Amino acid sequence: MIWHYRGPVRRFEQVVCPLYEAYTTAPTMGKALSNIAYKYKEENGLAPTAKVELDKLFLDLEELWK
Repeated sequence: MIWHYRGPVRRFEQVVCPLYEAYTTAPTMGKALSNIAYKYKEENGLAPTAKVELDKLFLDLEELWK
């Protein structure tokens, strides 16, 4: 399944990126959020263990047949 995130990224309850957009493939919503959080950390020079928060309300499944 392909997942699309378009929403804010928080660190320690502060918005550090008001609009982050990314795609990933994952079998579940939880794994998709984890993948996207890791991608954000890589792109922004954060350690893999850094805490970032994504809101699942901004995560959608992409339609494969478009």
